Amino acid sequence: MHSSNFLGPYLDTLESGNAPDFESILRELDTQTEEVEQLRLQAAIKVKDLKIEAARLANEHKQVVLSTKKEFTSALEQLKVLENKVTSVSGKAIAMGQRLEKVDRQRRRAQEAEAAIEIFEAIRSSDESVRTSALDSIIKDGAPLESAAMLKKLEAIARGAEDSRSVLESLDVLKERFEMSVISDFDHESEIWRTTLSPDALEGMRRCATALVCFNGGGACIQRYISTRPAFMDEAAMLRDEEAITNSEDE
Repeated sequence: MHSSNFLGPYLDTLESGNAPDFESILRELDTQTEEVEQLRLQAAIKVKDLKIEAARLANEHKQVVLSTKKEFTSALEQLKVLENKVTSVSGKAIAMGQRLEKVDRQRRRAQEAEAAIEIFEAIRSSDESVRTSALDSIIKDGAPLESAAMLKKLEAIARGAEDSRSVLESLDVLKERFEMSVISDFDHESEIWRTTLSPDALEGMRRCATALVCFNGGGACIQRYISTRPAFMDEAAMLRDEEAITNSEDE
């Protein structure tokens, strides 16, 4: 049996010995051919539609890529412009900051000079209470560096002024008192550091030493430090150090 396709009945007729109906076969063949052609046309239309859609999607993708590239290029250019502006503004800000800092330094120096002149004039006053108050105002508790700077300014003013011997004498006494006071503070902080290793005490030593170096080179402070350290003054300690050095060299 050949009933599984459209020629099946005709093949069955041939096998049975009967003459087939060729016209029917041709009509059926034409029908099948038309159906195949329709399917082919439909497939061609779908393929064409798919090609058109693919081309459209490809074009859209291309446009998106071009647009994105254009936007990226524009953003990059804007970023460069912004960087240039920031650099320019930063440079101007730095220059302005430097000028302001310079002006501020000049302002502080002018204020310090004005204060020094006022103190100098007060020390020259015939009023004892005014002189005493002026001298007492020079040395400030907890600010040895500022006190040292003011003493040096006053001494410079006095040496350049007329009739200032009494001022220089008063300043000499005050300078000696100031130096002894700062050395005493240094010794106090040094003792605390020796017993507790306190960072605050070490900072206090540094502050006192800096003030004395600014004041007169710090010679007295250096001598005091050396004289209170066994490594420099204790004979037994020095002998131990010498022996340790000798032993290390022998090894």
